[in-house]
Amino acid sequence: MRVRRGAGPPGPVLMSTALVLLLLSVVGPARGSEDIVVGCGGFVKSDVEINYSLIEIKLYTKHGTLKYQTDCAPNNGYFMIPLYDKGDFILKIEPPLGWSFEPTNVELYVDGVSDICTKGGDINFVFTGFSVNGKVLSRGQPLGPAGVQVSLRNTGTEAKIQSTVTQPGGKFAFFKVLPGDYEIVATHPTWVLKEASTTVRVTNSNANAASPLTVAGYNVSGSVRSDGEPMKGVKFLLFSSFVTKEDVLGCHTSPVPGFQLQDESLVYLCYAISKEDGSFSFSSLPSGGYTVIPFYRGERITFDVAPSRLDFTVEHDSLKIEPVFHVMGFSVTGRVLNGPEGEGVPEAVVTLNNQIKVKTKADGSFRLENITTGTYTIHAQKEHLYFETVTIKIAPNTPQLADIIATGFSVCGHISIIRFPDTVKQMSKYKVVLSSQDKDKSLVTVETDSHGSFCFKAKPGTYKVQVVVPEAETRAGLTLKPQTFPLVVKDGPQRRAPRPCARPATCPARQCSATNRPSRHSAEHSLLSESKITYYYYYYFLSERY
Repeated sequence: MRVRRGAGPPGPVLMSTALVLLLLSVVGPARGSEDIVVGCGGFVKSDVEINYSLIEIKLYTKHGTLKYQTDCAPNNGYFMIPLYDKGDFILKIEPPLGWSFEPTNVELYVDGVSDICTKGGDINFVFTGFSVNGKVLSRGQPLGPAGVQVSLRNTGTEAKIQSTVTQPGGKFAFFKVLPGDYEIVATHPTWVLKEASTTVRVTNSNANAASPLTVAGYNVSGSVRSDGEPMKGVKFLLFSSFVTKEDVLGCHTSPVPGFQLQDESLVYLCYAISKEDGSFSFSSLPSGGYTVIPFYRGERITFDVAPSRLDFTVEHDSLKIEPVFHVMGFSVTGRVLNGPEGEGVPEAVVTLNNQIKVKTKADGSFRLENITTGTYTIHAQKEHLYFETVTIKIAPNTPQLADIIATGFSVCGHISIIRFPDTVKQMSKYKVVLSSQDKDKSLVTVETDSHGSFCFKAKPGTYKVQVVVPEAETRAGLTLKPQTFPLVVKDGPQRRAPRPCARPATCPARQCSATNRPSRHSAEHSLLSESKITYYYYYYFLSERY
């Protein structure tokens, strides 16, 4: 019967206990055949210095119930556990967290005959090392990513002793590490590491890495399509109010020509360009909040991409930007001019397919947005100017819209009869003829309104204007001066303000051809004179005394 293992003789207390057990076995009632008294003992062994008193040995039933526990002898790691029953048991070593032993537990079948305890054999647990703990953090953050590979090496060598990967939060641990000096190295196939190595010294307990390892940034990717097909060449501009440009790697930091930022609170960092497969990526972005804005522009066409702006947050992992960007249409710019080499026409209305309408700016430019590939009709309108309707095919690769050029101008005038012959009834309307002096020799006849005003639509060229006076009025003595009005319609702005006539009877004909006499049209003339640009030509016919 074995109750303790040791080098010296049993002490007085142990002898008394043995005597009591012996007396009980003699005078007590007969016990079952499964009752025994046997001791299971052994050593906790280590080649390096450890504190044995911190280690416990515990005995469990096969169902996990704790039967007995004991400490180890502080000087040599010896332990002893008494057993009073036969059966299946599990003997476990429970050291401080991070300490490793082989084995960690031993399964026992105590039969009182041939098992290791009955035979007095030793059950030994061998110490295999301490733990080394550390962290891989995201730059500027208290936590880090999972999935970074971390290797342990002997200082000064490239040979790996152990490898592991970080857990969520960035923690990692090596086990079974014996005392010594080591180097810890982190690697990842896509992430950029700012601090990729550190050191650790292990003595007689668990050890922590000298400093945390740091991931500089994570790759962020996305894609762009148009009608289901990948789009190449779309720029994706990156902004942030928290991350600095110096912390971002792997993208173009130069400004993007033609892009105008609307939100002044955002700070521009860099941009990426979509590839043949429509994908784009920022290779290294630190953890933080960002805004990405797509921008796709041809020579004079800017594409509309949806979403037009997307906010996202990089935490401690790679990020795939969702949703996929789509080129919904594009923006087209053009100009409306008063001649082939003329100036821009402001406030002209440009109509697309009789639906979309925009107004030109002061320089005659306009912008049509959210256009898709197709054939369109474009028409411009401006008072006293005339334009032909243009049919044009617009596509993403169209370099620019052709200039819309005025094809005609209003030639307007007024018949002012100072005194009408008493013998003839005054007519309320007169016919006016515009005759071309160029090759086509065309004639256009219009009728004045009740106030004597008239207008022609005329292309650039040389013309004569003549009022048709009825024969009866001519016989009565009514004469208009000048009888014909020579004029030139130009394809550009007329910058000369007309000179007024003081007296119709004495004013030379050519001087009166652009008179600016006060009338109901004088405000219009004044406005045009102030702007220094006249888009139509205005003339007066005056009656002479008869």
